[in-house]
Amino acid sequence: MNSKWDVVKNYQFQKYFLYFCKKVIVKNKVDYSSWLQFRYNCIKEKNSRLILQNTDFLAIKK
Repeated sequence: MNSKWDVVKNYQFQKYFLYFCKKVIVKNKVDYSSWLQFRYNCIKEKNSRLILQNTDFLAIKK
């Protein structure tokens, strides 16, 4: 099923999601610090919109 989340005003969730992204970025040894800072600043200024779009799936063990 298609699962699209438009998280406009939930800034706490946006911060949590960025924290998750930061952990993945650091683990993979890449530098996205300017992007992370930009996103954190947007959240701080309450000028941020997060849209998560993915496909959900369900696996059932027999």
